Amino acid sequence: MWPEGAPNLDELAAGALPGAGWCQRVATEFSPDLLIVVDPLLRAVWTSGAVERILGIPRGELLGTSVSDHVHPDDLMVAMGALNETQRADGYHVATRIRVRRWDGTYLDTRVTATTITDEVGTWLVLALRPVEDEVAIERRRAQLKALAQSVYVECAGMRWLDMRSRIQGMLGALAGVVGARTIELSAARGSDLHLEALWAGDGRSVDRIAHGASLVTVAEPAQLRLAPCIVSTIEQHPAGRDVDPTIGSSAMAVEIWLDGDGGVVRLVFGGYTETWDDANADIIALICSTMLATMHRCDQERDLNTRATRDPLTRLMNRSALLQQLDEMLAGAADGGRPVVLFADLNHFKALNDRFGHREGDTVLCRVADAISSQVRTDDVAARIGGDEFVVVFQPSGISVDALGERIRAEVDAALAEWPDVSVAVGAIEVDVHDTAEDVLDRADRAMYADKARHRGLGAPGR
Repeated sequence: MWPEGAPNLDELAAGALPGAGWCQRVATEFSPDLLIVVDPLLRAVWTSGAVERILGIPRGELLGTSVSDHVHPDDLMVAMGALNETQRADGYHVATRIRVRRWDGTYLDTRVTATTITDEVGTWLVLALRPVEDEVAIERRRAQLKALAQSVYVECAGMRWLDMRSRIQGMLGALAGVVGARTIELSAARGSDLHLEALWAGDGRSVDRIAHGASLVTVAEPAQLRLAPCIVSTIEQHPAGRDVDPTIGSSAMAVEIWLDGDGGVVRLVFGGYTETWDDANADIIALICSTMLATMHRCDQERDLNTRATRDPLTRLMNRSALLQQLDEMLAGAADGGRPVVLFADLNHFKALNDRFGHREGDTVLCRVADAISSQVRTDDVAARIGGDEFVVVFQPSGISVDALGERIRAEVDAALAEWPDVSVAVGAIEVDVHDTAEDVLDRADRAMYADKARHRGLGAPGR
């Protein structure tokens, strides 16, 4: 339990210092080492709270027992020799590697350092025990994180916006695998707020960072977070306000790290207390996440440039140049499979509507038509606006006849134009020939559209 009497953030900001007693309680209860006070009779007379975490021994059960009772029999000679050496002089003594018995009867390999104090009663010892496996694991994790940082730098340097989301997810997953996190949230500072940019979760959840737009509220105080390498907090549920991760449970440990540069926070969530986290590695994790965040911003800019170059700014459909490029690629593969169908649509009396109601009304009509066409295309199909009121759709082979595709688009556009009864649509559809060029295809589809326009004019429909 967190000791009472802690100062608040305002007091700390004003220069106040916590009381010495409170700091001592915090240090002894939360020290990463197991601290044991040994009296001149070589009995354990006090232990820190780490005795339960490291050895699994309930608090108080070790008191009054001889320290030699808890040493592996094969290490007793080493332990007694180290104790004799410590009694020759007061002060700090170098570490000795000794196996210590856990509560369940197994033994833990530890590195034990000692500080001796002699008074009129005798020589007292303060032992500090740290599991050797902790040191090895920390060194191994740091080496893994350094290797991951180099890999992330190389991958981010060559990353394109098209595959950014999946590759960022993969890198966050790799980071989670090294440190043992159940959830990683990466956010960027926008003004005074933090916005979620990417999320990796061990239960398979993920967030589309562009569409989600969630704000991130840190567990730690933002002002304090900017000054600390990292802040570790205990949380009762998922801090972003979404459903609790069933793999974590109702209580979890959250580590938050401030990212320099443009600013941001990475939050790693662990299931309960974990020994796989080490504060000394926060710098490498910050570097990894800052690199990913900067790369995501670069890819966003590239995506925006690509959109402006290939998309019609009003309807967000492809423009003419992008359509021709896409059509060339489709024609190159047409010989290996079925032949695509190209549909050309043109609005009748659109100019008259613009002249009468203005371009704002005309833009509304164009957007409605674009939405109607988009609703009828599949993922592999292509829809474009290539001129003022001219639209082209390229349907991948589907087994549906050319006439059926044309009528389907006509019906959908006519429904979208219900508010403007004077405006109609002319539709021409053709099947691609393997010997066609992209310009040939558009020319034939355009002529088919004008044939449809003439046919309906002959039936009494209004002309262009």
